Amino acid sequence: MRTAARRPGRAVLVLTAVGLLLGAFYLAVAAPYLSSHEEEMKLGRVPVTVTYSDSASPEDLKMPFYPGAEIEESLAYDVAAGDGKRVVQYASASLSTVDAWEAVAEYYSAELPGHPEAETVEGESGLRYVLAVSDETEVRTVTVRPAEKGSRIELVRAVHPKHPTRPAKPRPDESVI
Repeated sequence: MRTAARRPGRAVLVLTAVGLLLGAFYLAVAAPYLSSHEEEMKLGRVPVTVTYSDSASPEDLKMPFYPGAEIEESLAYDVAAGDGKRVVQYASASLSTVDAWEAVAEYYSAELPGHPEAETVEGESGLRYVLAVSDETEVRTVTVRPAEKGSRIELVRAVHPKHPTRPAKPRPDESVI
């Protein structure tokens, strides 16, 4: 895995794109069904099965919960096409701890592949520190926000299977008669 710290602009772009896509999917499709554990629906015209869990585990996230942190909320879902092939997998957790952001960032830097350094991001929502790793199919992020008494931690993992490589064939122009 490459560390996102080596390409800060790309990391922010990837994180923003993945976050917006998954957030929109969650709000539009997944949120109304969280009480169910499995739902069949259509994503566009494609039938899919969405499996929900109202709590994410360290295994779902592929990273541990910060020692001693309180789990405030978490969720996980897995979307599979009708043929059983995974379309996307997503897990997130929000934690809080009395420890300072520096201790949290150091802990997760040691836990993530490639040991990324925390990047400072300042925006409308305030100051936060982001550690991220990604490869062709997966993105894992840890966002740490200083709080009045300690830190808030947001863990996210998104997986999108690698598509097979094959030459693209142009579609016929449907507007031509």
